[in-house]
This record gives sequence, structure tokens and C-alpha cells, in this order.
Amino acid sequence: MMKATLKFNLPEEQYQFESAVNGCQWHDLISDLDEKLRQDIKHKRYKDKTVGEGLENIRKYILDEILDRGLKLHE
Repeated sequence: MMKATLKFNLPEEQYQFESAVNGCQWHDLISDLDEKLRQDIKHKRYKDKTVGEGLENIRKYILDEILDRGLKLHE
């Protein structure tokens, strides 16, 4: 078993502390957003073709940024 301890100088490093503590919530939010965009695109839940193209571009941007930053959205 591997353990890790993170230490923060509060209140000076409050932002860094909250980012570390809330990382899973941010991950879940982005994962939910990706799934919502995927479903909307797949089932064409929009009236205008340009809206669909915009959703595809947003989803592609998010996924590209995740890869570029060395992050994982799905295991």
C-alpha cells in the first residue's frame, strides 16, 4: 500500500488546498459534461445544424485539452 500526505500553509495556500480536496468533484463535473455533450450530439438534440457542430467542437476541445494536460477522463 502506498500513502501520500499533502501539506498546505493555510490560509496562504487555501486555493491550492481546495483544488486538491475538490479534484474528484471537478473530474466528475467534466465527465458529466462530456457525457451530456456526447448524448446531445448522438441523438441530435438541437434544431440547427450549426449548434450540433458547435457542440462537437466544444467536446473535441475539452477532450484535446485533457489529453494535452496528461489527464484521464475515463479509466
